[in-house]
Amino acid sequence: MRKERKQRRIERSLREVRMNLARPLRHANLGGVASLIASLRQEKEWALENESLIDNLTTELLAKIRESELSVVDSLMGYAVTIADNSSSLIFEDAFKLLSLCDDIQALRGLGIEASAEVEKEFRRAVRGRLKCDKEVFTYAAQSLVEDWKRDLWWYAEILK
Repeated sequence: MRKERKQRRIERSLREVRMNLARPLRHANLGGVASLIASLRQEKEWALENESLIDNLTTELLAKIRESELSVVDSLMGYAVTIADNSSSLIFEDAFKLLSLCDDIQALRGLGIEASAEVEKEFRRAVRGRLKCDKEVFTYAAQSLVEDWKRDLWWYAEILK
């Protein structure tokens, strides 16, 4: 039963990656696609058997990013800063979105797509500050998002320590 659930999750992720790669390029699509590809790579047995498929999907994503000349990571970090710098307390959905953005940014960076140093510094400042302000809501959001391979990412490490 567990193996079947895992296979359905993998198939669902593959469908979503393919569907997003077939659409016109949007920053929101890119981060999610990169995160899905990163998750597929973590499915060790499946990933070994399907390495060329994962490589092809990664190559297609990178080609779309290069063709667009968009500063994807800078844009996603800017969006994360906007959420983090909100003057009111964040609710669970906001915390969940901010952590998801951090995951998407990390997935894109894992593909070699970097942000400018200035934007990176502002991103870290804003997110760290927000994690401290709303620790309780971020703890709940992190517990629903974190996977073993993500626990060392600084935003999860700071929340779940």
